[in-house]
This record gives sequence, structure tokens and C-alpha cells, in this order.
Amino acid sequence: MKVVYVASLNPVKVNAVVKAFSLYWKEPFVVKLFSVDTGIPQQPIGFPQIIEGVRNRIENILPFNCKEIEDDETHFCAMENGLVGWDDLQSFRSYETFSNPRFVYDLAAIAVYSYSESADTVRGVIHLTEPCAIPIVMEEKQSFYYWFNYRYVPLAKYLLYKKKDFYSYYTNGAITRVQVLFNGIVNALTQLNSNK
Repeated sequence: MKVVYVASLNPVKVNAVVKAFSLYWKEPFVVKLFSVDTGIPQQPIGFPQIIEGVRNRIENILPFNCKEIEDDETHFCAMENGLVGWDDLQSFRSYETFSNPRFVYDLAAIAVYSYSESADTVRGVIHLTEPCAIPIVMEEKQSFYYWFNYRYVPLAKYLLYKKKDFYSYYTNGAITRVQVLFNGIVNALTQLNSNK
């Protein structure tokens, strides 16, 4: 039976994986979930942390799972959400150097790898999702650090409690994180399969 190993227990991420692989594989498949160490802060900021987090996630599920694979259609999936600044989307590296911001952008890096038992090879791609613009509203003398800790973090906790996300919050429900992750996984699978 086909298997997808997921480097997360987060129901939003798991839901996106199941939807994307259901589109990709028409027959039943098994999803195995793993809690893994990312080796980065809980809230990644900047592309380097986001990419490091997704790489650490995927590398932490690959080694011990390749040993038990019995099917050539085995995939591994990891996602890491984080915040980036406009300069990143064009060298924002940390919030201390982020000057005069109006928005930060929430996006995810998605890693999808496949293992071929017959070829004994692992192939993979990392895909970036569409960003969600999050307005930064702060007084002139306030720092980004203040906004992040006293505005962003409480809102993130509130949305988590309400089982919502920044995408649905800022788009009035028109877009959800599950949709964005689903699209990202489908794009990653398309890239992976075009590289065969």
C-alpha cells in the first residue's frame, strides 16, 4: 500500500496532505504522522529559518522510515510556516534589522520527497507557497519586537483557539491555510514528477 510520511502532527498540515495525495493517488493510502524536532525557533522569521526548518523536518523522518518501505510509491512531506519581510520577497534576516515595515508575509516551505526501493534513491523538491500579507500596525516609537510579541503573538494564539488562521482572518474566509498548503503540495508533487 502507498504511504505518505508526514513530519507533523498539526491537523491543518495533515488535512492538506491528505487532500493533495488523494488527488494524486486514486487508490487508498496510509498517512503516518511524526512529531520531529525542527532545530529552529517556534516562530521562524526569514527564509533561512523557514528553509532550515523544513529541511530538518524532512531529514528527521527519512532515515528511520526508508528501512521499512515496501512500496515504490512512498513519499515524505514536511511543511514549515514562517514570517518574511518585503525585502525578503525582493534581505530581511531577522526582526532586529527589519526597518519601517508595513507588512510581514506568512508563507510555507513545503518539502516533498519520494523514495524508490527498486532504484534505492530519494528525490525531492522544496516549494514555497503563496504568502499571506499581515499588516503591521504600531505606533511610531514602537519596535517590530514590540508588535511581534504584543500584537502578532496574541492574535496568533486567539486564531489558534478559534481554529482559524491568518489566511482566513485577513481574507474574510476566502482563503484558508489548508487551501494554500494543498496548492503548495500539489505544485511540489508536479515538480517532483516532472523530474523523473
